This record gives sequence, C-alpha cells and structure tokens, in this order.
Amino acid sequence: GQLVGLWGAELGRRIDEVAEAFEMVDLLDRRAHGMSGGEQRRLHTAMAILHRPPLLLLDEPTTGVDVGSRVRLLRTIKNLAGEWGSAVCYSTHYLPEVEALDATVAIIDEGRVIARGGSEDLIAAHATSAIELRFEGEAPETLASLPCRRSGEVLLVETPHPAAELSAVMGALGGHSHRLRAVELLQPNLETLFLALTGRRYEADGPDDDPPGDQPSWSGVGVETDGSDR
Repeated sequence: GQLVGLWGAELGRRIDEVAEAFEMVDLLDRRAHGMSGGEQRRLHTAMAILHRPPLLLLDEPTTGVDVGSRVRLLRTIKNLAGEWGSAVCYSTHYLPEVEALDATVAIIDEGRVIARGGSEDLIAAHATSAIELRFEGEAPETLASLPCRRSGEVLLVETPHPAAELSAVMGALGGHSHRLRAVELLQPNLETLFLALTGRRYEADGPDDDPPGDQPSWSGVGVETDGSDR
C-alpha cells in the first residue's frame, strides 16, 4: 500500500473495500501461494485497483476465474469508472464481457485498431444479418448471384432476412451441397461486427480459452471506459 501512497487507516479501509467487492474477505489471512489460480487472478486485480488509479490497463483479467468472480470483477470495473472517475482500458477475447461493460469499443485486427466507437453504433454501421455456410475444405467462391464473402472453409451470404432467404441459398449450392457441414443464421451483434470488419469468425468461446491460434498478431476487442461515458 505504501508504494502507492496508502498507509494506516486509509490503507485498511481500501483493503476492506476491495476485499468485499471481490468477496475475498476470507482470503485476507492467507498467503498468495496457497490460493487457487482463480483466487490469485482476483488478488492481482484487487491489488491493481486498491489505490483507485486514474488509468487502469487490464489484459484479459478474467482468464481462469469462475463465473461469480467474473461478474464481481466486471461490476467493480464499472464502479471504478463510473463512481471513481478512472479511465479503464480492458482487452478481452470474450465478447459477453464487452457487452456487460457497455463502453467505448475498439476492434483490433493483427495488432491494428480498425474500428472504434460505441458498440451499438459500430454494429449499426458495419454488421449485417447473414447466413454462414461451413464446408469440408475450401468454401466455393460464390453462390449464383448471391452477395457472398469467403474465408477459408466459411462462406458468408449477407442478407437482411436470413431465415426467409435460407431456402434460396440452399438451392443455389448445387454440386457443393455434399460438402456442406453446418449452416448458421447470424443476426447483427459484436460477433458479426468482428466478422464484417476482419473477414473471419470470432473463434474464442470463453474467458478460459487461449487467444485464437490463427491470429498472427494480437486480434480481439478492447474496451475503454471512464466517468465521462456515463
């Protein structure tokens, strides 16, 4: 605490505050090396916010933590920005966390920011409804005159009415139908936004996953939030 200018009664008050926020009161008398991996992640984040820093950088802080700890962490981060006025830059491969934080979003592809703004604004500007067709091997270049985009084994047919257009798309497969493995109807959301901007599907399914292996440089979503966003 003294390293960040806290000591005495104020240090004790802050420790109690973050311990309660992360439900770590019962861990205060335990040494860090005796904690589980998830408990250590919570401890690291609690130590980072102990002094209410004006700028907080968090790189996938929920990796390896349980669902309850994840909810508490996200709630505390929102409080840090909304009540304490801190600016928070939060990187993640887990899109539900982006939705939960409800702040400025930056889409990063191969280490480069390719879009930035409110999630609803970005989705309205770039994302679209679509039919995703996944094939054995390379997807065909096109399907008749339908608007398509191909990425490896995936063919994306963009349409405002995917359910209504599904039968026409299936009928246009022709000789490619025997290689079709899966079909999914996609509605505009953060996942289809990422796909629209990068040309590939967002593959990470949860905070316990490693970053997708097909991304040669860091790709994902960053969240920026501070008191002025509210």
